[in-house]
Amino acid sequence: TNTNTNGNDDDDDGSLSRFPGTDANAGEAPTVSQLFDAFGRASSVATVQDMSVHRTCTMIITTYSRHEHLGKRLRHFHHLHCLRSIFVVWNAVGVTPPVIDTSAFRVPVVVSVQKVNSMNNRFKPDPRITTDCIINMDDDWDMPHNVILFAVRLWHYAFSDHVVGLSKLARLHGYATETNNNNNN
Repeated sequence: TNTNTNGNDDDDDGSLSRFPGTDANAGEAPTVSQLFDAFGRASSVATVQDMSVHRTCTMIITTYSRHEHLGKRLRHFHHLHCLRSIFVVWNAVGVTPPVIDTSAFRVPVVVSVQKVNSMNNRFKPDPRITTDCIINMDDDWDMPHNVILFAVRLWHYAFSDHVVGLSKLARLHGYATETNNNNNN
């Protein structure tokens, strides 16, 4: 192993080639295909817990009129090992938020009652948020855990100075193979 100027083993230049699970040569950034393959392998094994992203994120869930969905979202997301806490941005001005039994969840759940209803409230700084990774989630859909972990790993290992976004409305674009065309007729 090499010792860098910081006294750590190996070079840690933060490059994409440091992403675990890729086949990139030393000093060479992996291709996008290699990253997706590596993320897919890591995300497909539910028992694998990547300790480098363990408890490194805060999830923000914004809610306004779908109050009945909030408990379901919290029950779905609180198991993510990458979460340190969940912040609920309560945009229903004049409506008292439900009492949340925080002992029922693996991570702290904080409800932030807003004075003005605005979708931009989710972007307000809050000194109680102490993580660099923020997962901004809507209150009407349970994004699969492996997809969230994929995005967190992508952000953590390759793009921590960028916004990484996923959409439930995303489409896969590509060419259909001849076999697929014959089966669809």
